[in-house]
Amino acid sequence: MDFHDRYTWAEILFGDRRYTLAAKELESLLADVAAEQTPVRGLGEARQLLARAHFHAAHLVRAEETAREILADNPVDAYAALLLYRSLERQSRHEEAARARTLAAVLGAPGMSWEDDEDTSDASDRATD
Repeated sequence: MDFHDRYTWAEILFGDRRYTLAAKELESLLADVAAEQTPVRGLGEARQLLARAHFHAAHLVRAEETAREILADNPVDAYAALLLYRSLERQSRHEEAARARTLAAVLGAPGMSWEDDEDTSDASDRATD
């Protein structure tokens, strides 16, 4: 199978909620592409799907690592920032998660906004008064 077929297969696995299998296929696919050193379009999407698969499979450290790799290559990837935030939050790493949440909000990640950050901080300030 070529890159596209393998990526499509991983999408099918993900859609069927077979997240661990999707992650394995994507890891293998990305390793093969790296070994061939051949430029391939769509690697960013494959890496993002890998991060999502790890997150949904509760492989939170792997999801975090993949999201950080994506952000290292593309610091304005809002969805990678969101995945990083959620992965850190689920690991109860709240201080790091707060920084990632701010980044996700700044980048305009789905469901994130500055107003939410301001409302949350105002509410917690009022709750402690």
